Amino acid sequence: GINAEYMGLFLLAAIPMIVGVPFITYRRIRKSLVHYRGLRHENYVRSREVEYLLRVNMTYRNKRMWMCASFRRRAVYSSVSYMIRSACLVIFMVFYTYRKKKKKKKKKKYSALI
Repeated sequence: GINAEYMGLFLLAAIPMIVGVPFITYRRIRKSLVHYRGLRHENYVRSREVEYLLRVNMTYRNKRMWMCASFRRRAVYSSVSYMIRSACLVIFMVFYTYRKKKKKKKKKKYSALI
């Protein structure tokens, strides 16, 4: 029916964005990381922030360090996991409401026959 066609159009439009945005974010965060230890990571980010605020160096902006600057080292990818969880929730809700509408239509047809 028409709902299935709209569902197909939604999936064709949404899946590249749902998969692409977290992937691109993950890659950009990974490129901006220099140290793998927490304390060194925080010291490095702080020094780049100060350099940027004093307009000495633009590394903070150019390497997109702002994407992971507000997190400690162990949580730098939390924005990516949040995006993936949100996308799964949206997809689940779309399929759930689509399925719920189909069940309601069937009940109306059977009640009209009785």
